[in-house]
Parts: sequence; structure tokens; C-alpha cells
Amino acid sequence: MPPSPRPAKQNFWTTWPGAATLAVILALLAVSVWSGARESRARTAKMLVEVTSCDFAGRTAKVGLTVHNSGTTARSAQVAIEFRDAAGTRIDTASATAREVAPGDTVTLEESTLLDVPTESGTCHVATVR
Repeated sequence: MPPSPRPAKQNFWTTWPGAATLAVILALLAVSVWSGARESRARTAKMLVEVTSCDFAGRTAKVGLTVHNSGTTARSAQVAIEFRDAAGTRIDTASATAREVAPGDTVTLEESTLLDVPTESGTCHVATVR
């Protein structure tokens, strides 16, 4: 009598232990991503940015900023700035970078941009800090 055929070996990932392993891996990955995003938000909160001057002259706008690092480690800050006309409509954006600000230090930045729409007055706002 011929030997009986061997049953086919089941793929590990299609078994209950495989599915449980996959679920644990995905949960650890989700916790890691969540923790990293939380840490990034906490670091950003330690960089305080303030507009100190905002000047418009036709097609040119110039903004002065101070960036203060209230954290415990040196870090850089990427600042997005919005320029708005007197009616409050956004007419342009720019960005500035404060590199490696020491803990407790404050640095000043100045950024100029050519406006899409010329104006003689308006406001400058910090849109985001990363």
C-alpha cells in the first residue's frame, strides 16, 4: 500500500498565533508613531515665536521675529509666516529658520518677501512652528 500523502503545511501568518503576532506588531508600531508625534508636539511647544515688526512697502513685506527656546536641549525651529492685507486676506506666505537655538536663548530673525499683491499696510502672523 502506498504511503498516505502528507498534509500541506499551513502558512504561519494564516494561523491564530500568526494573526496574534501580527496584531502585536501593529499595536507596537501604532504606539511608537503616536509617541513620536506627541514628543514632536512637545518640542514644538517649547519654541516660542513672536512677531516684533511687520512692514509693507508696495510689493515688499518684511517681518521681524524672536524665537525663544524654553526647552532643555538645543533645537531648530521652522517658522511659517502669513502676510495679510488690511482686510485680513492672506496675500502671501514665507518661512524662516532659527538654527540650533540653545536652551533658554532667544534669537532674532528677519524675513523679506515679494508680495503677490502690492499693498502699503497689513499684518504678519506666525502660521506654524515646527
